[in-house]
Amino acid sequence: MTQSASPSRTPALWPWLAAGVSVAVPWFLYVCSVGLPNRVRGDALAYLRMAVNARSLADVLGYVGDRTPGFPAFLYAIRGPFELVSPLGPETLAAFVNVVAVVLFAIHVVSSVIFFFRMREIVRPWLGAPLHPAALV
Repeated sequence: MTQSASPSRTPALWPWLAAGVSVAVPWFLYVCSVGLPNRVRGDALAYLRMAVNARSLADVLGYVGDRTPGFPAFLYAIRGPFELVSPLGPETLAAFVNVVAVVLFAIHVVSSVIFFFRMREIVRPWLGAPLHPAALV
């Protein structure tokens, strides 16, 4: 059965999205406040060092084989706009990590919304009704 629910029966998406974001933002801000040494260690520190030391995309791709190129290339891509405002150095490293965290958070929220819309269309024929926006939270 592929019945389409009437728009009046479909709950509004934006209040549910706002609820999810209002829960995620305080947690995100807390994590950003714990200090750089507690947030960046292990592999994340190795990737950050690659991005800081890279002078070109070829330098980033030089690590292929030892590491995957995706995240260092992402960091290098963020570094360009960041350095338009402030040069990347030891005194601006925490700000750079915060910018990367904000960009990753935004990507996560947008991809979650896109995933919800796609899943809503996929499950509608099986449920006989649209997926409830609570799935976002």
